[in-house]
Amino acid sequence: TIYDEKLNPNWTFDFSRGMEIDPADTTHPHTGTKSIAISPLQDYGTALLAVREGVTQTYPYSAVLGFSFWLNSGADTLNTDALALTVLGSNDYGYYAPNDKSVVTDAKNFFSETRLYYLDINRSLPPNTWVQVVLWLDSLPYDPPYKNVTGLYIKNDAAFRQTFYIDQLDLVLAK
Repeated sequence: TIYDEKLNPNWTFDFSRGMEIDPADTTHPHTGTKSIAISPLQDYGTALLAVREGVTQTYPYSAVLGFSFWLNSGADTLNTDALALTVLGSNDYGYYAPNDKSVVTDAKNFFSETRLYYLDINRSLPPNTWVQVVLWLDSLPYDPPYKNVTGLYIKNDAAFRQTFYIDQLDLVLAK
């Protein structure tokens, strides 16, 4: 579990940019009393959930199947192209390092971004609606090979400024 009422101490939002993040919001919990409120402040902001440096637990790609979480649309309709998700990885580190260049990526030097409509969410979410989002690593055909999962980010599209919520965020591991 990465988030359920509180953020797992192995993970951090410290590398996020252009987003206001409240991991103890009490207005829209899916279960329990808290969820993470994410409010975009600029075009293409990123809520980057990253593995902290110095953690004792790492997340090898071979053991990680994907990420699962619940997403709430907030006060307005959430279109399926408003957000994109990206899994980040490293060949040198078991944690997120901002200047890590150990993974050879495409010409743009990015991991692939996946919109909600590629995750079987095939229509806009009405206001205040929860939906489960599952991002399987094997469904990301354009991602380069890497040894360790080091982060997940959610990026907003241009002009999208609506607060949305996530809860019950888990790393899905192979047994």
